[in-house]
Amino acid sequence: MGTAIGLECAGGAVLAADRVVTRGGSVLSRPTDKLFTFDTVGTAGVGDRNGLARFEREFDAEVRSYRTERGDLTGDAVIRMTSRVAAEAGVDVLVVARDGGQACLHTAGADGSTLEEEYDAIGTGAQLALGQMESLDRDIDLSTAASTAEEVLATVSQRDPATGAEADVWQLAHATAY
Repeated sequence: MGTAIGLECAGGAVLAADRVVTRGGSVLSRPTDKLFTFDTVGTAGVGDRNGLARFEREFDAEVRSYRTERGDLTGDAVIRMTSRVAAEAGVDVLVVARDGGQACLHTAGADGSTLEEEYDAIGTGAQLALGQMESLDRDIDLSTAASTAEEVLATVSQRDPATGAEADVWQLAHATAY
């Protein structure tokens, strides 16, 4: 399953996810994407490979359809889409999108539930990651937050056999007022 983490900071929000896939307790040799970006929306998920692929495909279609029919995505629309598609695909997902110009982190469960969080972790290494993120200073810039997210996942990978050391990181800055 692996681990994905997200955190908000003074400059925006960051997502990070490892690339390891396990099946039946064994690590598969081929890494997979768990972090997906859709312009100003980023998602990081955990679950089986097929569920993650389904989530990416269906979420991409939903985002494209929304933009064609209604224009720019709203924060509420992103959360509703993420919740519905994550439940249909049977995966847990962290999502970062702008809401009122601010980059915000939400968690969508495979059961359709959603939570707004300043930081969160999902997957097999979630408890280890949350323990590290609890004491983090949120008054940091995006670059520092991205480095911190990588460090957290690296530490988790040393203690959780289902989390790999190779990770993808994505960041979204708060919108700048002109």
